[in-house]
Amino acid sequence: GLPFPTDMTEQQFWVQLIEGNLRGTNYRPVPNDKKQWSPRIGLSWDPRNDGKTVIRAGAGLFHDKLVTETLRTIVGGYPGFIATKVAYDSRVTNRPNTFFPNYPTDRSILSEQGGSSFRIPSRTAETPYMEQYSAGVSHQLAKGLAISADYVYMYGLHFQITGHNMNARLPNGTYPLSSSQAQYLLLDASNISKVKSLQFRVDKRFSDRFSFSSGYTYGHINEIAGGAFGGSQLSNAYDLRADFGPSGNDIRHRLTANSQYELPYGIKFGAVWQYSTGAPYNI
Repeated sequence: GLPFPTDMTEQQFWVQLIEGNLRGTNYRPVPNDKKQWSPRIGLSWDPRNDGKTVIRAGAGLFHDKLVTETLRTIVGGYPGFIATKVAYDSRVTNRPNTFFPNYPTDRSILSEQGGSSFRIPSRTAETPYMEQYSAGVSHQLAKGLAISADYVYMYGLHFQITGHNMNARLPNGTYPLSSSQAQYLLLDASNISKVKSLQFRVDKRFSDRFSFSSGYTYGHINEIAGGAFGGSQLSNAYDLRADFGPSGNDIRHRLTANSQYELPYGIKFGAVWQYSTGAPYNI
């Protein structure tokens, strides 16, 4: 695809791509991101020097990726480049097709999921990444039996926001990009996520034909609506911070356990158990 043009603003480019002389042209959905440096550091300390207690800490930068399917969907949605779909509103019947191959002048008969919704590229999108910090301690209670506690904090930047309509109607009733009322759905990579979790574990290594492990996590995930962890859609396209809150995967309490027992003749019997509280639900 072609690089973003430099002789117009991003808003002018979107209008030209959807309704102007750039219609039917293949442009890159996002610029090339060459700033994916991922440093990491970890420390561990045995305070008693007896091999039974360890204090550890770590920090790192972890890059994610922009989903290829999402990028392909955006390019495939450029009007006139591959295909453009125009669909009647299913509530309107017995309307003759008098406009093909052009758009109808009466846009009220179009379905919102048909010709009135387009995906647009982002000139500033960057690869999403997480800053992760952790600190914890493990202690051996007895031979083969240990407990541990860890605190993990993750701060994510440049994650995707779905359904961000850059041509959403303003309070005065006008549309900022196009009076056609078409939805300009941006590949918005400006989402922020904050993940906090406190983790406890009990581990018994395999001995006397038996092993056991159990963990409890108290966690909290916040992000802007329509983000990486799912959940509701944006309610205000012009105030993204107003939609910052618990994500669709904000599970506060999770308890897991697993065990394994070796029966005679080498037969192994195992079980896994999990309990978690519910995820947020936006009515």
